[in-house]
Amino acid sequence: MLRDIIDNVPASVYWKDKDGNYLGHSAYAVQRLHNTQIAPFATKKNIVGRTDYDIFTKEIADKYRTNDLYVIENKAEVILEENIVTPKGEELLQLSSKKPLYDNKGNIIGVIGTTIDITEHKKVEQLKRETELQKIQLQEQENFRAVANQVSHDIRSPLACIQIITELLKEISEPERISLKEAATRINDIANNLLKYYRKEKFEAQIEEEKLFHVLVSLSLSEIISEKRYQYQNLSLEINYSNEPNTNFIFVKVNLSDFNRMISNLINNAVEAVEGKKGIIDISLK
Repeated sequence: MLRDIIDNVPASVYWKDKDGNYLGHSAYAVQRLHNTQIAPFATKKNIVGRTDYDIFTKEIADKYRTNDLYVIENKAEVILEENIVTPKGEELLQLSSKKPLYDNKGNIIGVIGTTIDITEHKKVEQLKRETELQKIQLQEQENFRAVANQVSHDIRSPLACIQIITELLKEISEPERISLKEAATRINDIANNLLKYYRKEKFEAQIEEEKLFHVLVSLSLSEIISEKRYQYQNLSLEINYSNEPNTNFIFVKVNLSDFNRMISNLINNAVEAVEGKKGIIDISLK
């Protein structure tokens, strides 16, 4: 009756002596060795007396032997996940429970263990985690989209006032007027980009193709650097710009506002790195 019970448990049940020789096993254990092609030769009779080194690769057998010795030496039960790779290259994940095997006198004579294949269970768990993560990311994107829309909307009204005042002011010099207009244009570009990059359609994978233009790099850099020199004129800072003669008519195909913002941010980062001290920022086009 005990043999029938063991053979019908849907798990690999086995017991070994102290040297790692199999003393017995369930029918399910043999069937699993057959099905996974780990040991297609396995039968109820020829597994008894063998060790893990006769059945598995050395890497797997070493792992099993280490776990068995820990159980024997510490007289402790262990529950752990064990990975194996079948001859077909399939990765399997097992949940194993091992505990000391005692004789009638209470002496440890080996190890008894059970192993369950939890590969599919783990795959289902991973899929559920990924699905939940996607839901969270989509919700965060939707929330950020709403914030981006609101920020963009809030920027436009005061920005329009700045642009009008810039045109009407007569007391400021022409370089100052140009710098203000460029700054206002840059802010407007940022507001437009917020709408463009965080619109709902993007999250639905309906991304409109970027509008790219051929930009004269030297001219764009000169304009940005002039603006930055004016912006940081009160700092002990020197911003130098040089370009080799053969770069005067070099064009790049880019989104102009993105390109300008990138260069502007690089210069801002360099200024922050100076930390208010006297410094030099060199920008060169080669």
